[in-house]
Amino acid sequence: MKNRRLSKGQLWILFAVYLILLLKVIVFKMSLLEMKWIINSWSPEVIKQGIEHANLQPFRTIDMYVRYWNRGLGSFENLVGNVIAFLPMGYLLPRICRWAGNLFVCVGLGAVAVLGIEVFQLVSSFGAFDVDDIILNMTGILIGYIIFLLVMKNWRVIVSIKTK
Repeated sequence: MKNRRLSKGQLWILFAVYLILLLKVIVFKMSLLEMKWIINSWSPEVIKQGIEHANLQPFRTIDMYVRYWNRGLGSFENLVGNVIAFLPMGYLLPRICRWAGNLFVCVGLGAVAVLGIEVFQLVSSFGAFDVDDIILNMTGILIGYIIFLLVMKNWRVIVSIKTK
């Protein structure tokens, strides 16, 4: 039977493609025309407005989406999407970097990425800073890491059975 595991190089390529898609979906989600308008109209005032409109209260947005689930706010897409979008990060980071196999390192790297995206949205007007996005994204990273642990544990069991 042929080994179906991806090589380290293939995993790096997969991770790079994932990051590009993640940025497209999370940060650069609007049309090129809209992005050009935002870039051309940017001023330092944008940062002040971003801070004024930022959600810094944990669970405010999550609570709103849960309360008004059936009102067409895109609740499911926002809640579940913010978790699912970061599952691959929690799974792939420890696969491509052995030292990221430590929970705290993986979560720390994920937190840097998530905070980087949120701060970029704050200062650029390509989105809004929301602490609930951080909570949901970090939940996705943790779930992805748990999947990594389960896959690795099962892989070791399968390999040990085959070698007996």
